[in-house]
Amino acid sequence: MLFVVFLIAASCNAASEASTPWDLDSGAVPPASRSVQQQLQGALQTADIVDTQLVESGSGHVASPSEATDLLVADSQSMQSVLEQLQAEMLHLQTEVGTKEQMFLAEIQHLQADDQAMQAEIQQLQHDTTAKDQMYQAEIQQLHTEMARKDQRTQDLEQRDYIERCESGDLTIPNGVLTYGAGARHRDVTATFSRAFRTTPVVTVGLTQLDHYAGETRVTASVVSVSTTGLTVRIGTWASSQLYNAYVHWMACA
Repeated sequence: MLFVVFLIAASCNAASEASTPWDLDSGAVPPASRSVQQQLQGALQTADIVDTQLVESGSGHVASPSEATDLLVADSQSMQSVLEQLQAEMLHLQTEVGTKEQMFLAEIQHLQADDQAMQAEIQQLQHDTTAKDQMYQAEIQQLHTEMARKDQRTQDLEQRDYIERCESGDLTIPNGVLTYGAGARHRDVTATFSRAFRTTPVVTVGLTQLDHYAGETRVTASVVSVSTTGLTVRIGTWASSQLYNAYVHWMACA
């Protein structure tokens, strides 16, 4: 009987140790362990029956050696079956634990690989951001330089004298007014601008056509006066020259 109890205690201890990973992982006893526990309970019940029979034998009925041996053999066979079942359960649990451990290690490696990839992507984004920021800063600095140069150019143009507009036209003397006579002679002709200039314009004149008697050709054309609204040009000749007509082109700019 002591041998039977020892086997039952060892079997219960092995079953408890084999089921520990399941208790830590899921908090529930697996179906196979429950089956083994039921078998253990059956073995314990068998041992109780053997004890009861031995007690009854001691109180009034003496069991024969063959009956006691048969009971012990049956109990031993039952315990042997339980032990084999426990060993199979332990192997199964070890296999499942190894599989889960490999799965967890693979998942950890996968997570580590993802983390490394994310770190590399973050570093690349930081590098790209730094490069773009430097590029934008350079472009902004270039724009500031161009704006400063244009502002200076605008200031220079505002401070410099410049031509707002130009106007031009033609003048002529009446026919024959400088044909006869001797010595210096002239005739003044005037032109009025289409609209007044902001300041007194600069005027240039030039002869475009002459009608002169054969011989010495003598003629002058000069600006006598200029205002913001008009100008006067003097056309003349001298000595015995006979000037029938002269045409002058003028241009005023301010």
